[in-house]
Amino acid sequence: MIGSVADPLRSRDEGALPRVLQVSTADQGGGASLSAQNLHRVFRSRGFDAWLAVGYKLTDDRRVFVIPNDRRRRLWVRAWRRLQLTAREGSLMRRICGAFAWLGEPIRFVDVRVRGREDFAFPGSRRLLQLPPRWPQIVHCHNLHGWYFDLRVLPWLTHEVPTILDLRDEWLLTGHCAYPIACDRWLVGCGECPDLSVYPAVVRDDTAFNWRRKRAILGACRLYLSAPSQWLLGRALRVMPNARIARVIPNAVETDLFFPSPRDEARRRLSLPTSIPMVLTSAQSSFKDLDTTLKAIGEVENIGSGFGWDGPQRPQLVVLGQRQADRVVGGWDVRFLGFVSDRSVVADLFRAADVFVHAATAEAFGKTIAEAMACGTATVASRVGGIPEVLADEANGLLVEPKEPRMLAQALVHLLGSPALRARIGESAANYARSKYSLQRQADDFTTLYNDVIDDWHHCERGL
Repeated sequence: MIGSVADPLRSRDEGALPRVLQVSTADQGGGASLSAQNLHRVFRSRGFDAWLAVGYKLTDDRRVFVIPNDRRRRLWVRAWRRLQLTAREGSLMRRICGAFAWLGEPIRFVDVRVRGREDFAFPGSRRLLQLPPRWPQIVHCHNLHGWYFDLRVLPWLTHEVPTILDLRDEWLLTGHCAYPIACDRWLVGCGECPDLSVYPAVVRDDTAFNWRRKRAILGACRLYLSAPSQWLLGRALRVMPNARIARVIPNAVETDLFFPSPRDEARRRLSLPTSIPMVLTSAQSSFKDLDTTLKAIGEVENIGSGFGWDGPQRPQLVVLGQRQADRVVGGWDVRFLGFVSDRSVVADLFRAADVFVHAATAEAFGKTIAEAMACGTATVASRVGGIPEVLADEANGLLVEPKEPRMLAQALVHLLGSPALRARIGESAANYARSKYSLQRQADDFTTLYNDVIDDWHHCERGL
């Protein structure tokens, strides 16, 4: 039985560190998962009673708890899911086991696989507050999509304990997608979705139902919001004007790992040629516009009067986050490295690059931009979403219009042809990132927010 939390919350001593339970997809990985993990690590180092609840536990950290979704499913479902995991990826046996597992959850099957409704059937979510050894004073939710959390639990959760929704994308605002790109149907009710395949994908167009269900859930919550950019927070407040506190807290960069060092030294560590131009880009999601980057590379040689490369080796475009066959595009060697898990290698790749390119169709913040800036690497990025709040055009980087390969190519020629400009922009970027995006500053900002939220919660409970 879950008891009242009023006494544990009011027992906080003035100036004491709040007890924090973060909620995230996993305790290892990229994006929001990495942000939650880093923040958890900093809170622990500061002496917080800090815990992390995840859908998928990938480390042996004893302060990380798995939300017990699987344990609370029927025995039939658990047995077939275990068999499914033992079968070879893509095999007939794996598909058969998955089909039999669905037989144990017919309503869920119809909702998700037939109607196209978002999957909220994660029964462990109701046990969230019982996972840590002490009742949390703050619940800090990162991404709640990722097939691990029942959003229908939010109204109960937000009235049991102060809960912050830390928005990383627009999923809570839409009928299914993390970013609606140029679609404005999320403002009026979704339905007639132009692209059901956008992550998180759905199989049928029941996006109007999904949209209405999310609005009803959020309307029943006691809301506290944070977002990494004013752009995202502004869009969220159009959907959640009832938020009691809403604050911009930028994403953080591990500045003890991402910092400037000589380019040639980084290239030698990576066994890369030191004499050729190198451009780095990241394409870890469908919202990273690799197609525009490749077209821009093809245009560079056509524009290249300001670039003027005529060495014996071809310049390189290095692509993180996708695994494809290497190829030649417009006189450039294009190398696909796939996902690189070693963060020190990622930092060296930023340092090794002459220019980092972040072509995107949507972006709430642009953490890889901040990482490149912290390494002192000149960056060109699309003028979309929250990116202009991170990158100031001509000051600490260059901004171009999205899906404009020739404009991107011109920016690349401009930077590649001017080492002095790259050095000036890179130095400015490193100084800005170090002052604005450190983990310590982010932890300070969230600590202030936690205390403000707890104080507001007490006012609510007293009817003030």
